[in-house]
Amino acid sequence: VAGTTGHGFYFGVQLNMLTSGVTVGGAVPGAGNLIAASHEYGVLVSRSSYLTIQGNAIGLGSTGSPLGNSGSGITVHQSNNITIGRQAGRS
Repeated sequence: VAGTTGHGFYFGVQLNMLTSGVTVGGAVPGAGNLIAASHEYGVLVSRSSYLTIQGNAIGLGSTGSPLGNSGSGITVHQSNNITIGRQAGRS
C-alpha cells in the first residue's frame, strides 16, 4: 500500500464496546500509523477506556499531502481516560 489514495474503508481504526488498555501508534519514531481517506472517521472510540492514540499521521498521505477522512480525524463517544497526542519532538 503506497498511502497515496484511499481504499474505501468506513473507519480507519474503530475501538468500541469496552476496549481497554490499547495503544494506537506509539511514542517512538516509526510507531505511528497512516490513517487517512476513510469514508467516516479516521479513528472512532466508543464506549471504551484507558486508550492511547499517539504519533499517528491522521488525514495525511504518505508524502505528507492532505488525504482527509470524510468525517473527523478522531471521534470519542461515551469513553473515558483517553490520551491523544503526538510523538515527542514532533509538531
